[in-house]
Amino acid sequence: MLSRAAEALFWIGRYAERAEDTARLLDVHFHQIIIDPAVDEAETCAVVATVMGLRDGGPDPVPTTMREVLDLLAYDLDNPSAIAGALAAARENARGVRESLSGEIWECLNTTYLELPRRISAARQFGPAPFCSYVRHRAAMYAGYVVSTISRDAGYDFLALGRSLERADMTARLLAACSAQLGELELTERLSTLRLEKLQARLPGEKSRQAMLILSDTSAFHNLPAEEIPPLAPPDSDTQRKILSKTADYIREKIHGLIDIVVARNTAQYDNLKIVSFTDSAVPPAVRPKKTVTEALANAQMGITLSVASAVVENQPYHLTEKTSETITYRNGAEEVAGPKKNPKALPHPPPPGLNNWGVFGPLLEVVVNDVSGATTGWGHWEQGRTSTLAVFRYSVPQDQSNYDVQYCCFTSERNSTKQLWNVYETLPAYHGELAVDPETGAILRLTLETDIPPDEPIDRADLLVEYGPVELGGNQYLLPTKSVTVSSAPVPVRVNEANCADFHCTPVNFVHPKDTVVSDTIYHSYHVFHSETQILPTDASGPPAPSQPQNATRKQQP
Repeated sequence: MLSRAAEALFWIGRYAERAEDTARLLDVHFHQIIIDPAVDEAETCAVVATVMGLRDGGPDPVPTTMREVLDLLAYDLDNPSAIAGALAAARENARGVRESLSGEIWECLNTTYLELPRRISAARQFGPAPFCSYVRHRAAMYAGYVVSTISRDAGYDFLALGRSLERADMTARLLAACSAQLGELELTERLSTLRLEKLQARLPGEKSRQAMLILSDTSAFHNLPAEEIPPLAPPDSDTQRKILSKTADYIREKIHGLIDIVVARNTAQYDNLKIVSFTDSAVPPAVRPKKTVTEALANAQMGITLSVASAVVENQPYHLTEKTSETITYRNGAEEVAGPKKNPKALPHPPPPGLNNWGVFGPLLEVVVNDVSGATTGWGHWEQGRTSTLAVFRYSVPQDQSNYDVQYCCFTSERNSTKQLWNVYETLPAYHGELAVDPETGAILRLTLETDIPPDEPIDRADLLVEYGPVELGGNQYLLPTKSVTVSSAPVPVRVNEANCADFHCTPVNFVHPKDTVVSDTIYHSYHVFHSETQILPTDASGPPAPSQPQNATRKQQP
């Protein structure tokens, strides 16, 4: 087959599929606007424009009314992305390769094209529904003729290839538009982990599931929807005191008796601040200006100065900036991140940027419970857990009773300097939150901690959520962290101009300090008991010593 004929057949398949897909898309959104008065026309048009690629910086303005959308994407004969333009292009390609098509296929495409002016005129006068129905009918007729009247040779393969590629492209556009819509939402009530898992199972793609995860994480500190709270009477004050007493006993007995463990920790970090920098093509790619705050901080830690920003946009939809996978060892009450052995001669390296997530395996619970015992505590509500109903208590700890240590890297200390990237903010703030407790055992299954940081501090927010679940280790069951979420917010330095010097007078470098909110979602999995082996080497023994039995790191529970 000639390459010219193969190309024409390929584009016939693409244009026919494009016309049908666009007709279905426009028909659905047009009826949505008519039937549902709560649907905003401009927002619906924006969704259609996103799917069709009209918001990617093209020269044409984005349509804001359905009439403009139809004129651009349905009736324009010169636009191959429009329904009429795609059908015209399919017919034009078919006219040049009639010998490779059946007579029925050519007649179908040609008749459809010749009927378009009358159909478009009627659609402008009476509405697009009959026009979209006509296009779907003719597209189905074309598809039937392709299946039943053409030989299964190379020509058929190129028609099928064009159709399949166009269908995959449209599906990808729809999924991208779905995730973009989710990213622009903001919840006013908490999306629980149980509800999140059910919703994610229904979503079609990874990006949409990621957008739903961000929605859940950013709402983690909101109130639970009223319809999800079990309609049970609150316990009396004596029962509440007994539950909290069980919680204190649980902390003393279980946390101090926790075995030494090894666990995998996967963290995904999301930012809502976008920084666009000038890029110098002469600069090596490894040190070119970055587009996110997280990457800019990483560059600064490697000794690379901040680049001049051409645009700083706050309060953008959260976007993934970093993913990390680490192995954590919890031994003798201390957490240690596994990694290569440090070189004592190496230059000092700053801590990772963001809020330090510490003590989730026990010390944090002990600090909070001890602080809460002498602070204000009140009944919250009942909440449905995975296996039972949980009692939720609200608490508030003033600063003079707080032992919760907040550690944040890195904050601004000098307005016109990049040295702030090495400064770690540490404080003992007032905080409040919720404890979701099993009323039978006193076990804490969810902890939220919201800091009350004064407005004149270097950071604005440092909140933490930890969820606990049953994990079986060594034949015993323990409640260990399964997920944590941290939300931190602080001004970050962004250079907006270079220093200019003339006649021994220099204009200083200017910085702006936009607020960046960082959400870190952490999953803990693959728990193992920590084991170690010891050998006793007597000085007078000859021959290789026999290894001792593996020593389990389990410690007896302390009273």
